[in-house]
Amino acid sequence: MLKTLFASLVIASAPMSAHAVEPTPDLSWLEVDVWRMGVFGRERAIYKQLGSEACTGDKDAYVELLEAALDDVAPALTSLAYQSGRNECRFSTVDLPYLTGLYEKAARLGYPLAMTVYGRRLIDGYGVDTDVPTGLMLFELAGQMGYGDAGLEAALELIRGEHLAQDLEAAEKVFNTFKEMTPNKGLIERVEKELAQAKAAAYEN
Repeated sequence: MLKTLFASLVIASAPMSAHAVEPTPDLSWLEVDVWRMGVFGRERAIYKQLGSEACTGDKDAYVELLEAALDDVAPALTSLAYQSGRNECRFSTVDLPYLTGLYEKAARLGYPLAMTVYGRRLIDGYGVDTDVPTGLMLFELAGQMGYGDAGLEAALELIRGEHLAQDLEAAEKVFNTFKEMTPNKGLIERVEKELAQAKAAAYEN
């Protein structure tokens, strides 16, 4: 089912108007272990809490979080990146490549949350050189692992038509499937808004 929904994710390195399609990117560096999915969930709760405590200035929590990140614990890497990127947090930094690098490292460990965040940053060139094909493929893989945000990010790409041919019908199908897999109300509302706007624009044309 998921692979069918993602079938329209044709990997392209330029807007579709350029008709340029890249070969499938090499993701041999990615470690995907289905057994780890349950472990990731338990670890995320632990390191999300540590990140919240570190944000308020708890040095012990920050050190524990940093040590886990140095041990390549994927949820610790993403929690460290998240709290370090917030200006209101005590141990924040403006080093964008460093923060993106933390997400990349967690993505390489097969953590779907990180794969999605890093995929978006690759597409947008945010703290890293732009690599649209790899970004889109990471959305697809994370979505196939059941991570809802990845499916919604893919739906946005289908709506916007910048890197994929715009396909509002496919976008709506992907959205309706993956919105049930995420509590991310902000992202759900963004997709709903952009989909409605795109439909209205298409109707006017």
